[in-house]
Amino acid sequence: MDLFIPTGGKTNNWYARLYIPQDLIGHYGKAVEFKKSLRTRDKVLAQFRAADYFKEISQDFLNKRAELAEQERRFETLPTPEKTVLDKNLITKISMLRLGDLVGMDDDIRNGEQEWDDYEDFVAERLKLVKSVVSRRRQSPDWDTFSEECLDATDSYGYAVSLTDPSFDEFILAMAKAEKRAYDLMAARNDGEAAEISDEEVGVVLSRVVVDWWNEPNWLEDEKTRKTYRSRISHFVEFVKDKPITAVERSDIYAWYKKLLFEQGLSNVTVRDGYSPALKSLFNFAANTGQYGIRENPAMGVAFPKLTKQQQAERSRPRYPFPTNYMSAVFASWWYAGKSVRGGKSSDVFIAGNARYWVPLMAMAQGLRPEEICQMTLLDVGLQSGVLSINITDEGEEQGLKNEHTKRWVPVHPVLLQLGFANYVDSERKQQGIPEPDDVYRERQPGQLLQSHTKAGALFPELHTHYQRKANAIGKLFNDFIHDKLKFENHYVLYSFRHTWEDRLRDAQAKDGAWPPGLAFQLSGRSRMADSAGKQISREDVEGSAMLYGKGYTPAAMLPYLSQLDYSDVTLPVAWAEFIQR
Repeated sequence: MDLFIPTGGKTNNWYARLYIPQDLIGHYGKAVEFKKSLRTRDKVLAQFRAADYFKEISQDFLNKRAELAEQERRFETLPTPEKTVLDKNLITKISMLRLGDLVGMDDDIRNGEQEWDDYEDFVAERLKLVKSVVSRRRQSPDWDTFSEECLDATDSYGYAVSLTDPSFDEFILAMAKAEKRAYDLMAARNDGEAAEISDEEVGVVLSRVVVDWWNEPNWLEDEKTRKTYRSRISHFVEFVKDKPITAVERSDIYAWYKKLLFEQGLSNVTVRDGYSPALKSLFNFAANTGQYGIRENPAMGVAFPKLTKQQQAERSRPRYPFPTNYMSAVFASWWYAGKSVRGGKSSDVFIAGNARYWVPLMAMAQGLRPEEICQMTLLDVGLQSGVLSINITDEGEEQGLKNEHTKRWVPVHPVLLQLGFANYVDSERKQQGIPEPDDVYRERQPGQLLQSHTKAGALFPELHTHYQRKANAIGKLFNDFIHDKLKFENHYVLYSFRHTWEDRLRDAQAKDGAWPPGLAFQLSGRSRMADSAGKQISREDVEGSAMLYGKGYTPAAMLPYLSQLDYSDVTLPVAWAEFIQR
């Protein structure tokens, strides 16, 4: 906080200024400070009035912190499940969930490092207990203990079963039979038998339904929409831990919407008009085909949680370009300390190190969107028109782009070559057995086609998962790191590198004169952009109808201009070869 008289001579009155605390930046729109005229030239009187003003605003800060803490508490507190009235179908559903959970636990243990023998005695004791419950029912000395365990498990599924429910005994008996079946399977497996549960016992899991939905090409005719829907559906499958489709409740869907809004930062419109239709498509398919045990679409009629106006304003705050010293701070931090550094994290992104090293650098030097980088395959990197280039495309499996203008081959910036990018690509090619892509700019004889490769291989294998956008994992880790460890303001994120690149592009154009028409658009993958004077122009304004013809500029033609984007003022990290040896 401070007192000041504005420069410029328009007034001689004192002003009070109070800076918004770091943890509240973004919660007052775009503002970073409050200021007010104290309507006096007398400094003593100004200090007196400023004290009241500072007290008022400071109290508002305290109230805002309390409000945010309460929102976080409400969000993190699990709602108490509504009381459930049991019937035959619900008893079957819950017992199937229990069976699937126990067998899934056994699968996890056998696929991990723990020996099955470590809990063989436990399984034997549990078998003895559930057999007692099945055979003696309420006369079993284990009935009460087992009933309490069942109620705890059922709560975790979102059902609140009452001890006084008329079907309670039938419910406990079904749960005991499900556990007995699970432990019998475990014992059989340990004896070397190929024991598995059937779909009839636990229901068809969501991931199986997704495969069937995907293999029905006429269900959604637009290929791009199908790919987008599949990515979003797979995110839901991961969220509910791939449970049987018959076990999906409206509460699961509502909880997923909340996660998308409040944890992943999506907008109301994106959830309502983007993610919800994808999920409805899957359940419509399942209900209409009649093959999966559901008759109605559980996603229909589910209410949407909504952001407040203030939260929506926070989401719309701009992402700032990184200042030079901020980029240097990132590259000097333990994010770049070496391949094996964990920093308290255990994700594959940190363990592997390669994506952690290259993704921020590629975002800085190439101006690519994070998802464009993270979804690349090894067939998207290679010599094109004689220079090492990268392909931004949606032609590969699980690849998607913002729009048609983003498709492009662009040369690799010299700063990446300096740090060893070509060597990294070569090492991944050898490890995964992936050839170099054909040169799409090479002249061919009539009838001579591009060489087709069926195996692509991920450029960053640690980022590839069936359940989320490839940039999500590293984006969250990077953003958390720069906010928590480097104390960067909240409006700096991984995407800020693209904003920085755009500024460097304008600087290069202003310094070195006019660029060929449309070249900057092709490099950036935009249909509209600001020119060196900050005016918004479109590619069609610059090129006219010519933009619709030909392949565009070759990477070799673009390289001299891309090289004008200068990063000599940034302190770069050690080369990749040294990084992976640390």
